[in-house]
Amino acid sequence: MESSNEKMTGKRKVLGKNNEETKSYFTWNLEMERVLADALRDKRNLGNKGDGGWKRSALNVATAMLSTSFNVNVTSSNVKN
Repeated sequence: MESSNEKMTGKRKVLGKNNEETKSYFTWNLEMERVLADALRDKRNLGNKGDGGWKRSALNVATAMLSTSFNVNVTSSNVKN
């Protein structure tokens, strides 16, 4: 079960030998996916998606929306992945 701190940050830790943190995964939920999809759809309609993928400005806006809407620390790498 996640602790309240993990729920607020949206991250889940994976512990290895000697209880050392080996990886950290960002945990998504269905509502976060909906907000992300809506933000990216709006940015696509404004022309912020090129042949090579999403423009940095689109990723930054989606990151800001998720961070403020859910009080989590989301990076543009989390959004891009």
